[in-house]
Amino acid sequence: MNNIPYKDIALQDVYKVITGSYFCKVTEQARRIKTRSTEVYKRFKVKNFDYVTFAGTFSYRNKDHLKRLSGLMCFDIDHTHALDALKRYIIKDKYLNAQLIFTSPGGDGLKVTIKNPHPYIEYKESYESVRAYFYRKYGIKPDSTSDIARGCLICYDPEAWILSNNKLPAELQLQKMISKNPMLQKLINTFDCELKIY
Repeated sequence: MNNIPYKDIALQDVYKVITGSYFCKVTEQARRIKTRSTEVYKRFKVKNFDYVTFAGTFSYRNKDHLKRLSGLMCFDIDHTHALDALKRYIIKDKYLNAQLIFTSPGGDGLKVTIKNPHPYIEYKESYESVRAYFYRKYGIKPDSTSDIARGCLICYDPEAWILSNNKLPAELQLQKMISKNPMLQKLINTFDCELKIY
């Protein structure tokens, strides 16, 4: 894994890379490999996927070479069932304040980037606090690596979610339907109701 950064990148740009086609083929290949050999998969993903240090920018990937904090933390939730349901819960969780969520390279986990809820205490302490919250609230234990310089592999996920979208997929579909049918918008306004998607 390369420890010297290629470039600084905004969260919105990370989202564009993840939802674009750049990593599509290699992600499919990685998941096929994983079904045959976990060890080969581990070596393959490190060689073939780029990574991001969500917690900040570094001149060299090491906590002693931190240039600037981002105010973000990334949690790796491995081997999880019902990914879509968990993703929806996390998006709505006000404490977590999710910024970006995407499926991991292996296809059976989530990478969850949040705003650091405790920016004035040590990063490791804040990380452990949020990790304990995940367990209390959802019964899951994100990866225990609390290294501020930890790299997060990015892969293809057309269903990735970013806060600026601020809508769940069903809400986006409803928005498209309304934009194509002005009468539907008038009907909604007539009833003066709040639509909720469940």
